Amino acid sequence: MNKKGSLIYALFFLISISAFAIFLLIMGYIGKTVGDEMIVKFNDSAHSESVNKSFQATIDVSTTTLGTLWYIMFGCLLIGVFISAWFTKAYPIMLPVFVILLICSIIVGVAMSNAYEALGDATQLSTAAAQQGAVGFMMTKLPYIALVVGLFAIIIMLAKPGGGTPIM
Repeated sequence: MNKKGSLIYALFFLISISAFAIFLLIMGYIGKTVGDEMIVKFNDSAHSESVNKSFQATIDVSTTTLGTLWYIMFGCLLIGVFISAWFTKAYPIMLPVFVILLICSIIVGVAMSNAYEALGDATQLSTAAAQQGAVGFMMTKLPYIALVVGLFAIIIMLAKPGGGTPIM
C-alpha cells in the first residue's frame, strides 16, 4: 500500500469534528444531569462533602473542559489535512475532481451544521449547547470552514515545488 493521501481527508476532518461536537454536546448534558442528581442523592450521607466535591468536579469538566478537547482535536485534524495535502501527488488536470470533492465537503458541512443546531435547540440539550458556546459557534460556521480548509488543501496540493511531486 503506497497511499500518500488525498483531498478525502478534508471530508474526514468535517465528519470527525462534527461527530465529536455532537458527542460533547450529549456528554455535557449527561455530566451535568448525573452530577446534579448524585449531589442530591448523596447529600444525606456521612461523606456528603467529599462526594459533592467530586460530582461538582464532574459537572465542571462536562461544562467547561470538553470544549477545549474539541479545539485540540480540531487543530490536530487540521494539521493532518494540510500534511496529507502536501504529500498528495496532484496534477492540474485533477482540479475538476478536487472542486467536486470540495462541493461535497461543503454539502456535508451544511448537513452536519444543521444537525448540530437541531440537537442544540432541543430542550434537553439547550443548556449544554449554551455552555459550549465556542464549539457551537464553530459548528454553525462549518460550511465556511469546509470551504476554507478545502481551498487551502487544493492550493497546497497544486502549488508544491517540483511539478506536483513532494519534496523528500
